Amino acid sequence: MQTQHDNGRRNRMIAAISIGKKSLKIDDEIYRPMLERLTGKKSLKLMTEDQLSLVLDHFKKALGFVPAPPKATTKSNTKPKPRSPAASKIRAIWITMHKQGFLENGSDRALDAYCQRMTKTTNGQGVQYLVWLDNWQAKSVLESLKRWHFRLMKEHLEKCHAGAPLSQTYEVLSKYYANTKF
Repeated sequence: MQTQHDNGRRNRMIAAISIGKKSLKIDDEIYRPMLERLTGKKSLKLMTEDQLSLVLDHFKKALGFVPAPPKATTKSNTKPKPRSPAASKIRAIWITMHKQGFLENGSDRALDAYCQRMTKTTNGQGVQYLVWLDNWQAKSVLESLKRWHFRLMKEHLEKCHAGAPLSQTYEVLSKYYANTKF
C-alpha cells in the first residue's frame, strides 16, 4: 500500500515527465514507444516509481530536459498580516490620495516611508513598515494621514468649487470630493 507521501512524489514525477514531454515537443508517435522500450509500459499511470524515475532520467540525460526548480512555498513569500486593523484604512486612504493626484508615488514602499517618518518620535528611527505598527501607532498615523488628506481636498475645493462643505468632517468632505467631477 502506498502512503500519501509516496503518491505525492509519484504525482510530482508524472507531472515532471509530462512537462518534459511538452517542453521537448515529443509527440505521441514517439512518446508511447519510448515509454514501452524503457519500462515495458505505455502509460505513466501504470508505472512504478522506479520506472517513472527511469523515464525522467532518460528525459534529463539523453534528451536534455532540465526541470524547473520547485516554487518556494515558504511563508516568506506571503505578506505579513498587519498588527493593527487600522492598517487597511491607512492603505486605502493612501491609495485614494494617489488616485486623486495628491501623491506622486502611491506604492507600499512610499507608504512605509511615510509611516516611518510619522513614528520617528517613538524610538528615534520610526517603525519601518506599516504592518509593524501597533494599534496606538496605527491610529496616530491614520489621524495624521486623514488631516493631510483633508487639507489637500479642502485646498483643491477652495480653488475649484465655491460652496463646498469645507467646514465638515473628514468623512463628509471625502464623500463630497469623491462625488465631485473635475
